[in-house]
Amino acid sequence: MAPTIIGVILGPLAETQLGRALQLGHGELPVLVSTPMSLIVYALLVLLVVASIVAGLLARRQAARFRGPVAAQDQGLDSEEDAAHGEPGRAEPAARDGRRP
Repeated sequence: MAPTIIGVILGPLAETQLGRALQLGHGELPVLVSTPMSLIVYALLVLLVVASIVAGLLARRQAARFRGPVAAQDQGLDSEEDAAHGEPGRAEPAARDGRRP
C-alpha cells in the first residue's frame, strides 16, 4: 500500500522533472547519464534490483531445502527416500503423548 501512495505522490513530480531535463538537453537521452553522480545513482539502482532478485531466489531455495525433511515427517513418512517414493512409514506410530512406544 505504501509504495502505491508514494508512487501516486511522486510520479507526477518525477514526470515533470524528466520533461525539464529532456528540454534542457534538447531531447537527447544521454543528458540523463552525463554526470558522475547520475551514473552512481543508476549503478546503485541496478545493484539494488539485482540484490533483491538474488535474495528472493536464495530465500526460495532455502525454504525449499528447509521444507524437504519436514514435509516427509508431516506426511508420516520414515525417511526422505520413502518421501521420494511416496511410501508411508513402516515404523510404529508415536504414542499419544508424543513419545515413541
